[in-house]
Parts: sequence; structure tokens; C-alpha cells
Amino acid sequence: MKKFTLILLTLITLSCSDDATNIEPSTIYEGNYEIRSETDLISFSESGYTEINGNLVINYTEDIEDLKGLETLKKVNGILIRYNDELKSLEGLEGLSQIEFFTLSYNLNLNSLKGLDNLTKITSSIIIEQNADLKNLNGLDQLTEVGGDFFISHNDRLENFNGIESLQNVSRFLVLNNINLIDLTGLRNIVSTNRLQFDSNDLLNDFCILSNFLEQNPDPELFGARQNDYNPTVEDILNGNCTE
Repeated sequence: MKKFTLILLTLITLSCSDDATNIEPSTIYEGNYEIRSETDLISFSESGYTEINGNLVINYTEDIEDLKGLETLKKVNGILIRYNDELKSLEGLEGLSQIEFFTLSYNLNLNSLKGLDNLTKITSSIIIEQNADLKNLNGLDQLTEVGGDFFISHNDRLENFNGIESLQNVSRFLVLNNINLIDLTGLRNIVSTNRLQFDSNDLLNDFCILSNFLEQNPDPELFGARQNDYNPTVEDILNGNCTE
């Protein structure tokens, strides 16, 4: 009887050991996940995470040209991508459809937002600033709603807003100091906003694409323009003086 009991206990112990060995690793990362090198990017890919219960922070990298390796990521609170000298595109973020906030700043060689193709909603704010090589916003083609501010500032080569034609609802759309910006066509489908503000965009002199929106919403508090090449009021635009 004692021998039988010993054998039974041994089998139970081995079974428990096997169960512990077979536990699947979690696909949820708790906390902020920071990437500062290609090695960190590879580590994320190998971990197989699908969710970050925190923010994704990509800062001060010198050897990353894109974000391939993050394709498994389906959910994250917010994203901060800053001071990445060699980053050229955001390929790798295609799994994301909604995030809380997005900050993209001081990425000197970034020339494409490709990778954000499936992003439809940002519940808080999006900041795009100091990306010296960015010419347009192609890659945000599916974005329809921004719950907070959409802030675009000091992107020296930005010429137009191509890529945000799906955008309909935004709390405030703030455009400052983009010295080569000339075309606002990407804003043609705006339906709802508390403010469209354009300041210190040296070449900007055509606001005609906003005529239909302002005809439907003739509130002078919804639009402002200062220190651009042309600075019409809402009344000017409604009277047909939308460009100079």
C-alpha cells in the first residue's frame, strides 16, 4: 500500500511539473514598452506580444529605419515616436485600428506614415511636429475621428494634407509653422470640429476647400488664420474671398 501511494504521489508531481512547463507565455505586456534599438525591436517580435497595457515608446534610436517586427501588436494605449534619426516609415503598425494618443516628433528622415493604414480612431490627441522630411500625411487614409487636438507643427517639407481625406470629426485642428504648406485639400470631408486654426504657414494662401464646411457652420469661432500668406476671416471665405 505504501509503495502504491509513493507511485501515485510521484505521478501527480510529474503531472503538475508538466502542466507548469506547458503554461503559455502571456501575450500582454504590462507597463510601457520602450524601444531604443534594433535589438529591442527584435526582442518584441520574438516575444509575440499582441497587447501593451501601457504605452509604446520609441525614442532616440539610431539604427531603426522602420517598425517591422511590431506586426503582432493589436492594442496599445498610446504611442510616442521621437528623436529617431534613421526612421523613414512606420511600417509594422498595421495591426492597430484605435489608440488613445499618438506623438510623432523630431524624426528627421521620416518621409512616410505608411504603417498606420488601418488606424481609424484616436480618442485623444495626435501630434505631428518637427519631422523635417515629411511631405504629406499618406498612411492615415482610414482615420475618421480624433477626439482631441490634431496638432501639426514645424514640418518643413510638408506641402499638403493628402492622406487624411477620411477625417470627419476632430476636436481642434491646429496647424502652425509649416513653411511649405500650400494645399488643404485633405480637409475636404471635415464635418465636425470646434476649431480650425492656421498660423505662420508662410506659403498658405488658399482656404477654399473649407468653404462648404463653413457654409454649413458659419460660426466665426470655428476658424482662424494668422501670419500666413493670406489670412481670411470666416466672412471673407463665405463671401468668396477664400484665396489670394
